[in-house]
Amino acid sequence: MDDEQQSAVNYKGSVAVIAGPGSGKTHVLVEKAKIAPQNSIALTFTRNAAGEVKQRAPQVEASTIHSFCYKHIKSFPGDYDLLLHEFLSLKNKPKYNLVLVDEFQDLNMLEIKVIKSIIGENVFLVGDPFQSIFGYAHALGKTVLDYFEVKKLYLHNNYRSKKNIVRELECIHLRNLIPIGSKELNGTFVLFRTNRQLNEVAYSLSELGYDYGIKRKKGVFPGDIYEEGGSDLILMTIHCSKGLETKRVILFDWGERHFERNLEYVAIARASEDFHLINSLTNLTRLLGQPK
Repeated sequence: MDDEQQSAVNYKGSVAVIAGPGSGKTHVLVEKAKIAPQNSIALTFTRNAAGEVKQRAPQVEASTIHSFCYKHIKSFPGDYDLLLHEFLSLKNKPKYNLVLVDEFQDLNMLEIKVIKSIIGENVFLVGDPFQSIFGYAHALGKTVLDYFEVKKLYLHNNYRSKKNIVRELECIHLRNLIPIGSKELNGTFVLFRTNRQLNEVAYSLSELGYDYGIKRKKGVFPGDIYEEGGSDLILMTIHCSKGLETKRVILFDWGERHFERNLEYVAIARASEDFHLINSLTNLTRLLGQPK
């Protein structure tokens, strides 16, 4: 771990780790879980993240917030918010010495109440307010930290992307990110703002003979994503791409959307080497080359 990561993991009290893109957020969460005291839990937004914690720190309970609440309610009232309300109504809630929380910027008020209700001693929050893009689901973004008494620590080193990508990110949100190195990744993501755009382009690419996969949201719970088909070329909305990484990102038909800078920030941050803004199918196919 670098010095910033080590300081975050070693901190004894309640802390919020504000992690820049590619700065090792999941790594820090897992390393903290490895040294967590007995009776600790990690709450995540995706099953994949929970699975990674379970694999690398098996002594720590880990699950999505939904799965955690369902385990204690033992019934599903049919709506995510109702499930959380049911959990909050329990008289004897479990208490944990340490509650680790992934992607804190994506929490809504009900989820915050669930987390606060089970904190026995300390909380370890990890996330990035500049990648808050779930406002439509009432995620509170940077204001989440107003509801926790925590020390704020920062991760600035980017281990994912080349300097050109980090420069693009700094032009959107100046955070003094430091490009340390880049991952050797393969593949291309074509990212869209809406499913309508995705479906239109998918149909056209299919007609032209391109092989591609699609990632889509599945169900009503956060982090539920499924993939159709398999290819180095993946089509998805920006919201589905969050937390993923690839060699090249193509953002399709974006235009000038200064009111959605966090969405653009998330899109660019997926890339290790190349980022392109493309506004037409012709330019997209020119960039992709001939179908294989």
